[in-house]
Amino acid sequence: MIGLRKGSGRGPVLVVSAHLDTVFPEGTEVKVKVKDHKYHAPGIYDDGRGLASLLTVIRALNQANIRTVGDIVFTALYAVASRRHHLSMARTALALGLGYVAVMLLVLALELAIPALPLLGVAIAVAHPQARRPAAADRARGFTLSALVVAAVVVLLLRR
Repeated sequence: MIGLRKGSGRGPVLVVSAHLDTVFPEGTEVKVKVKDHKYHAPGIYDDGRGLASLLTVIRALNQANIRTVGDIVFTALYAVASRRHHLSMARTALALGLGYVAVMLLVLALELAIPALPLLGVAIAVAHPQARRPAAADRARGFTLSALVVAAVVVLLLRR
């Protein structure tokens, strides 16, 4: 997801980012445990903490009614799972970079939060031929989710 918090328009654009994904071996225990007043589970620090920090910054700016000179773009992206699927990290990075730029341009042009995953997914599929042939179950879920996200974005754009 990418969102834009408008500034006065007289300053530079700042990007604050976290990633949504975490990759750990299949079968890993995912139940949250509390030990010594700390929470432990896969994904809490990589990158649950970063995402929580990003949301805390947004809340603090809004609650304190702080107006910035420049726009702030907040992003939360899914990036590292390509390692799990043995896809080239160089091609993945290039595809995500180009997809990310496309989404950022849309956010800045439309001044609207836009789900980034569909565009980034298309970028990955274009960059990796093997990503165009997912398992049937993954394909059905992916197409359904993508159709819902695209429909929601269209509705939001039409309501503008």
